[in-house]
Amino acid sequence: MNPFKQSWDGETDNVACWVRREGSSQFTVFAINCAHLGCPVRWFPQSQLFMCPCHGGVYYADGSRASGPPERGLFTYDYKIANGQLQINAGQMPSLSNTAKLVNIAVPAKQGPGKDGDCGCRG
Repeated sequence: MNPFKQSWDGETDNVACWVRREGSSQFTVFAINCAHLGCPVRWFPQSQLFMCPCHGGVYYADGSRASGPPERGLFTYDYKIANGQLQINAGQMPSLSNTAKLVNIAVPAKQGPGKDGDCGCRG
């Protein structure tokens, strides 16, 4: 569930992702899907890790592979800041053969998770 819904979000309101604030206007936006078979990963703040419940894939807070069957880190979405809003290019699961298509998911850039590995779900 997107806590920052806008009336103009439309179908993009249903696209899930993890947003990590790296600086005042710098973010890393991860697809929630494990790079192994696409199961949704979950953030565990206690261990500062993303973990996949399906086959044991584990990722560090920066999205890089920690252990398990995935051969790579989490896929990321491109984003931009426009009019003070974080706009995420989402809409399909990114893979090695494609990139996410442009779909705007607007989250106020001043809100969201803080630094130091504090991730938050947006989408």
